[in-house]
Amino acid sequence: MPTDPSPTIPRWKFPEWQPQFQDAILEFDARKLPSLIEAAATAMFISLESPETSPEELRALANAMRAVRAVQIKRLNIPCRGKQERCS
Repeated sequence: MPTDPSPTIPRWKFPEWQPQFQDAILEFDARKLPSLIEAAATAMFISLESPETSPEELRALANAMRAVRAVQIKRLNIPCRGKQERCS
């Protein structure tokens, strides 16, 4: 029987915030979503403040923040904030 390779392969490149991010973007229950978004945003901002955050992680964080904002707009009907934010 083949062994499961997943224990040796890291699941997250940035485990400090990616699990919370995934939980938020994969949730479709509008009652659960606000707290999951808050947890993801908090974890992401903590990573942003860290002096050890690499340029690669900064790019990943920027992409994740845009995705979380899109979830807020589309699933929670939170309005766009202005011209800098695409609302389509």
